[in-house]
Amino acid sequence: MTKDYEEKKEWCDNVAELIVDEMIHAELVKKENFEEAVAVAAEEIFARLIVNDYPPPFNPKLITKKS
Repeated sequence: MTKDYEEKKEWCDNVAELIVDEMIHAELVKKENFEEAVAVAAEEIFARLIVNDYPPPFNPKLITKKS
């Protein structure tokens, strides 16, 4: 595995953990299914990255208050 591959996979795992944790808090996923749900979510995120399915560039103005 290349360093780039490993970094992307780790990022996907981290994002998936955040998503699944919130789904547990929303009672959409059972706590005992955490690891399996993370694995499924991380794989889907990673698959998107592999086919260059990235989000559009982030616009910081979207989160700043208008004067």
